[in-house]
Parts: sequence; structure tokens; C-alpha cells
Amino acid sequence: MRITAGVLTPDQFLSARSAGSTVALYRFDRETLEDLSGKGNTLVNEGNATFGVGVDAASGTGIVLDGSSQWLHTQSGLDLTHTKAATIEFDYYSGWPGGWGSGNKIGPLVISDDVDAVNGISIYNPSSAIQAQWRVQSGTWRIDSGSFSDGNGYHEGRYSIDISASPQTALYVDGVKGSLNPGGDNSGTMDNLGSQVLHFGHGPNYVAERYLKGKFCRIAVSDVALAQGDFVLDNLVDPETKRTLAYWNFADPTDKSGNGHTLVESGTSRRNGALDLHGSASAATEDTLDLSGLTQATIECFVLFGETPSSGTIFSMGSSGAGSFAVAADAEAGTLSGSFAPYTNSLGNTVSCGGAAALAPLAGRKVWHHVALVIDRTSPGADAVRLYVDYERATPAGRAWDAAARMLDGTLSVGTGFTGRIDDLRVSAGALDPTEFLQPGERTETPDAFMIVVR
Repeated sequence: MRITAGVLTPDQFLSARSAGSTVALYRFDRETLEDLSGKGNTLVNEGNATFGVGVDAASGTGIVLDGSSQWLHTQSGLDLTHTKAATIEFDYYSGWPGGWGSGNKIGPLVISDDVDAVNGISIYNPSSAIQAQWRVQSGTWRIDSGSFSDGNGYHEGRYSIDISASPQTALYVDGVKGSLNPGGDNSGTMDNLGSQVLHFGHGPNYVAERYLKGKFCRIAVSDVALAQGDFVLDNLVDPETKRTLAYWNFADPTDKSGNGHTLVESGTSRRNGALDLHGSASAATEDTLDLSGLTQATIECFVLFGETPSSGTIFSMGSSGAGSFAVAADAEAGTLSGSFAPYTNSLGNTVSCGGAAALAPLAGRKVWHHVALVIDRTSPGADAVRLYVDYERATPAGRAWDAAARMLDGTLSVGTGFTGRIDDLRVSAGALDPTEFLQPGERTETPDAFMIVVR
């Protein structure tokens, strides 16, 4: 239960994911056996399984198991004694050429402390299917099955248990919900799920031929029954590596980052090494600036406003469709705003989110200001789009972030309809913080000019 001051929107309500916690998280794509949930459930590597891509580079790095002697397990039980619910998630590649190991075509994926004991949980892979078994205290089984067309391949499994709900379990294989196996039983009760040692690749009660031959990429265990949209592994977004994608100091139209994004100018001039704009002038990249693969980006520059407040765009990409962004001045409203339109809703309306700052103190003063727009898909709600003016964050405004948000590729426009001067425009991958922005002393200028930045 949570009591909050203020009126929340639906996207701010508690979800199943926020009500529970991740009790174990393993990212083998990062080549570590550490528990990244912070709960300290580090894995023991039996048989010295190694990190690598195996035979499938497309699914990335994982922990590769040989199908004959290698498996992993936690040193102690995952604490589920306080809950009646849990979710096990795994991304894996199974079925190297040469089969599953000798004998029976069963390779355990994830297995609890003891599959034959009460409260036991077993998830395994017979041929082109995943089956999840859960045994309750009365000795009955519930078996869920999910299938896929290719037994040798990369697959995603999500298995949730809620012993107080009906139905009590749900298994998703590659995003498709499985069905209850006719041999399963939905009866039986229990007080909690207990303390479960996590095993995968093999289990304590399986004979030698039942090792998995394949690769695990990621595994997560939660103490709540998650639904589609809330699964931990489906919501992991890695921060972007910070690097410069394009940089113009406006001594000339060339991109000083070395990435070749030359500007095409229309009606512009230069004054003291900066781009001088008078309403009808503008500049734009002559080629596409591709941001479509990014989860985070920062666009920043220095701005000198004209003697009177000016409407117009300082920089933008796209128009009004999904994926467009802009920082613009509105003379009539007296504001400077940063916005990002992440998607188009079912009515065909573009939904925006962003920040705003007062424009009045910025106009009519012969001082340079630093402006930055940070787009950060890894941050929730209003933190996903952040506008900074003179290294201070502006008041958040607009709609919170949405799961459908995406970056884009397109032409970057500079100064459309704006009166004033713009200098040192930089586009970076990554969500920079104010200490990483271009600093006042980094603004390029000719010797006969000077700059004051109000901090």
C-alpha cells in the first residue's frame, strides 16, 4: 500500500513490478556470475563453463554449457519464504549441432532445490517445447507447456507462479502464453514458496545424460508474479556509451567530430566564429544523422538571443511525427521549451513530453547561454526528457515517457525561424550530466569576442 500527496496519472500507479522485487539477476552477456540484483546470490560454476557466443553470435555472449558436465547453481537458497508468488525468466540458446548430450532429449533450464520435493519448481526443454512443473505440498503437479517451431535456437521463457490466484501459473515462450498440460493438476495449497536454490543446466536429481547443451544469456528471479509488460528481462535497457556523434564550432560548415556530417547553410552568416541567424536563415545536415539505435542522446549548444524575444527553433530533428525532438523559443509565451514526441497514439495524435524554462531573462541580454536537451529512455516518467539552461534543469512539463518511445534518424536542423547566434552545437550518444556538457571555456570564439555565462 502506498499513500502519495498529489494526483497521480495511471503511468505513476504501482505496477506488479514495483510491488515486488528482483531477488536474483544474472547478465552473462556481461561475462559475470555475480548477482546484479544486489541480493548477493553469486553463482557456483560446476564444470568450468565458459563465457562466449558459442555457435550463435546473433544472440550475443552468454555462459556456454557443454551438455555433459557443466551446470551452475546459487550457493544458498533464494529467499521466497515471505511470498506466495514468484517469476523465473530466462533467455537462452539450446541445441548445439550434435544434440543435447547423450541419451534422453531433456535438458534442464532452471530447476529449484529439488524437483521431487514439495514446493519444487522445474523448467525443462523436451525437444521443441518448454515445460514448467510446480509441485505443491499435497503432492500434486501443475504442468504448463509452451512450444516453438525450432528446437535449436534462441528462446525466451517467462514463468510466473501465484499460489493465491486462479489460475496459479502462467508460462510464456517467446512472448506466447502456453497451456496447461492435460497431465497437470491445479489443486493443492501451500503457505509460501520457501527458500529455493537455483540450478540450471543440470539438477541434483537428474541423471548425467540430462545436462543442457546450449547457452544462457540472462536469468532473473522475482518475488512477485509478473505479467507481460512487467517482466524484468524485457525491461532491461543498458545505458548508452557516451561518445560524440557530431560537433560544429561554426568556424565553417564541417563536422569537427570527424564523422562527416557537414552542414548546408541557407542565408546564414558568421560573426565572431558563431552562426548568425536573422529569422529566415537556417542550416541543416546534408546527410542523415542516425540516432535510431540509441537509448540515450544529448544535444547541446551555446545561444545568444537577439535584442527582442524571438520565436523559432534552436535545433530540431523530424517534424511533428513520432521520434521528433526540438528546443524552441516562444516569444509570445516567453518560454524556452525542449520536447520529444516519442510516439503517435491510436487517434493519430502525436504525444510529446519535455521541459520548459522562462525565456524572458534570456532575451535582450548580450550574454551567451548554454542549452541542452537530454533524451533518456532508461529513465522513468518526466526524467526521460530533460532540458537544461545554463547547466540548471528546467521545470519538467508534458506527458511522461511511454514504452513505445524511440529515437530516429533524420536531418538535424539548426536555427529555423530564430533570431540570434548559435555556437558549438554538439550531438552525443549517452545521457550527459551537466558536468559533462560543453563548459563556458570550451566555446570557440575569435579573439575580438568574449563570453559571460550566467550560472
